[in-house]
Amino acid sequence: MSTYEAKRVSDIKGKGFTEGHSDIIPEIQDFVFQLSKEMRGLQFEYHRYKAYVYMEGHPFCMGWIAFGDFRESGKGIKNYVVCSHKIQNMKYSNYSKQRNMAMSLHLKDGVKNAKRYLQNFDMVDIAIETVHNVKLQFSSARDKVRRNAKDIQDKLFTSEAMYREMEHLSNSGHMFIDPAFGQQVKDFITSQQEHRVSEAKILNLYLIKVYEKFGTQHFDVLPIDNANKHYLRERSMFNSEGLKTYTDDTIPQELAGKLSVVNILSQDQYVEDVGYAMGDGMYYVSI
Repeated sequence: MSTYEAKRVSDIKGKGFTEGHSDIIPEIQDFVFQLSKEMRGLQFEYHRYKAYVYMEGHPFCMGWIAFGDFRESGKGIKNYVVCSHKIQNMKYSNYSKQRNMAMSLHLKDGVKNAKRYLQNFDMVDIAIETVHNVKLQFSSARDKVRRNAKDIQDKLFTSEAMYREMEHLSNSGHMFIDPAFGQQVKDFITSQQEHRVSEAKILNLYLIKVYEKFGTQHFDVLPIDNANKHYLRERSMFNSEGLKTYTDDTIPQELAGKLSVVNILSQDQYVEDVGYAMGDGMYYVSI
């Protein structure tokens, strides 16, 4: 695992540190100029010594290019640097920032690295980057149910045996002398049932990316089964063969219905058993 930080295009677009190109160092200007000739459709968000690279219509940046001394040793030797989620620089440890960098002393080699490694995020890349957000929300919802059940239990009972006796009395239709206490017992029984249901849930998801192509809305759909039980940071953990692309005319009705519900959520809003809205045309739908 690396410390690569994926950037949303919506987060960096129009937010560069410079107005125009006057403050951008010449090496970056040359890097961008040469790369633009080699790869069509690239867009750049400039910083003084760095430029994020992206393509319109894609939610994540392809990476960034830079000129400077990015080595851990910091010996003052400047390089043409490419940073991408597709780079695994084995010279550095898993958790170092340099793990996802390729460095070259010469511009032509920097352009060569950029052409090789700067790629748009595919659906598995997006899932690796974002599924932990849904898992965290899912776990938080389960913890809330668990804490609620535990809080009620602690207020009412001093032992599991006492709870079982009270549960039996309540289920037998026993009329408690104190109606308020009887209601508390019923509330606790309900909380325990909710807790058991919550613990038994499995996080099955569809990752959906919505975009327009040739004037038609398309839906890339990647199934992710049992997401809460797996460590999902490697491509091999995802069912890439299950990836499907639909249009408005071909998307299954059930999936379209679920997506319409998630679509009304605010960005970064999660609703259990419904899904999670990531923004930028990306959604997780619970199945």
